[in-house]
Amino acid sequence: MSPKPGIPAIVALVAAYVLSVMAYWFPTPCCVILLAFTCVGEYAVPMFGLYDPFFMYLGVGLLAYETTNASAAVICLLMCLYTVAEGFLRPEALTWYGVLAYTTLFLLLTLMGCGLRWNRERAEELRTALHAQAELYVLKSRQQLALQLHDGLSRHLGVISMAAESEVNRGGADAGAWSLVADSSHAALLSLRDIIDLLEQDQPQDGMEAMGVFERKIRHELQEGDTLLHGHGFKGKSRMEVRKGIAAMPSRSGSLLLTTVHEAYTNIAKHGEPGIPYAMLVTIGPESAEISYHNGIAEHEDHEAVPGGHGLTLTAKVIEDIGGSVTHEVREGMWQGTVALPVAPQPQSAA
Repeated sequence: MSPKPGIPAIVALVAAYVLSVMAYWFPTPCCVILLAFTCVGEYAVPMFGLYDPFFMYLGVGLLAYETTNASAAVICLLMCLYTVAEGFLRPEALTWYGVLAYTTLFLLLTLMGCGLRWNRERAEELRTALHAQAELYVLKSRQQLALQLHDGLSRHLGVISMAAESEVNRGGADAGAWSLVADSSHAALLSLRDIIDLLEQDQPQDGMEAMGVFERKIRHELQEGDTLLHGHGFKGKSRMEVRKGIAAMPSRSGSLLLTTVHEAYTNIAKHGEPGIPYAMLVTIGPESAEISYHNGIAEHEDHEAVPGGHGLTLTAKVIEDIGGSVTHEVREGMWQGTVALPVAPQPQSAA
């Protein structure tokens, strides 16, 4: 503190510290401005040169870390030339031992910044390689699982289905029961084939699923939902509309859409009135998908509850997190709900 800095030096120090803090969010532009400000301020502001080495070291090190090797070498060379020139122009302020110390520190800080950047890039490459290796392992496991499912179940389901159809054709007393077995085994066989198709397909990098496969899964879920409700005495039907121009569905949105449809059926079966017809409509467009349904409200919920499902209230938060919406209302004794989901690919956030 001796000699004490004047007001201009204190103002310059405050500005330099502000730039140093802002370098946390904007490292490259702030460090370039900081180096230029320090080099000029050393001559323009009296006594500021007593406090500027820290800002020079910070700027050189951060720029070496945030830029390329060529840029780091240019910055280091410029700062060394600036220091040598200062030794010639102001020998009374900076001796040649000081010039050697400054240039050595600039070189070491440049090497340290480049080394840290190289270590960061190497870690990112290693993480990418491990991720690719894990995806390859998952793909091989999926293919092996598909093979085991096909060998272990499809043959037996096919035999059960053919045997049941044979008994139905005979027209015995138990033809109705055998018809149910035939339909159930045939539906199980179709579901198994869909699962095998899903497991055997290559999963793209952006988490998309072929629209044809996803459409079959939705239609199967609607069919299962209608069967569930009809088995509990409900009357109604479900429909699905897929607009043109849709080639794939994001896996996250698709899984959430299937879960929401399942939960909607479960809520109707638990809390709806069987005597009032229900309706379900699933519309899928290029940018969004919408689930609209309505059902009667049971006066006394004494019919058998259907197990499973976590409720639409728990999935609403997830739906809203990806840009969707969930709305409910009671109108003229009918419970009406609408769920909207974005199906366009969402941008990936930086890790």
